[in-house]
Amino acid sequence: MQKDKAEAPVVSNNYWSSTENSSTNAYNLNFNNGSVNNNNKTNSNYIRCVKGHQFLIRFAAKNKMQNSDQLPIYNKSYQLIRFLHERVRSFPKEYKYTIGEEILRLSWRCVDLVIEANVLPNNKKYLKISELSCSFDQLKIRLRLAQEIGLMSIKQFTHICIYFLKEIGEMIGGWLNWSKGQKYE
Repeated sequence: MQKDKAEAPVVSNNYWSSTENSSTNAYNLNFNNGSVNNNNKTNSNYIRCVKGHQFLIRFAAKNKMQNSDQLPIYNKSYQLIRFLHERVRSFPKEYKYTIGEEILRLSWRCVDLVIEANVLPNNKKYLKISELSCSFDQLKIRLRLAQEIGLMSIKQFTHICIYFLKEIGEMIGGWLNWSKGQKYE
């Protein structure tokens, strides 16, 4: 005797993580496709023991972005973080924990957004890449301010602009333009 298909248990693909993004949103993980999403807490996802947001990013990266060398924007953004850590370390104490921390936080946010956008389906990448573009613009403003108030030399700032900001900005712009055509497919 065959079981009726209607009797099969319904299993959700989306499970909440324990990590909040804001007071109204939290991260969830889709076990079906490995994507990490930020949803309103009023959504009716199932609850499962899922580790925090950084675990979700690593899980998604492992399942969708097998080799980071396949994503040049990730590599260039990571190189920028390494370079900025060295610069921020030399900031005076009064700036290291204000603008320095903000620069590093935005740098990491950009890398996280690259990973998050990469694991989304093509038709859902546009908003995440737009968020990446906005965070990257905020980072550029803080870097310019750091140079203008003397926290880094013109030579250091020029190096950052030529070897990192210009190339990353072009990659974000190209990715954003590509994703516009994908949103309705």
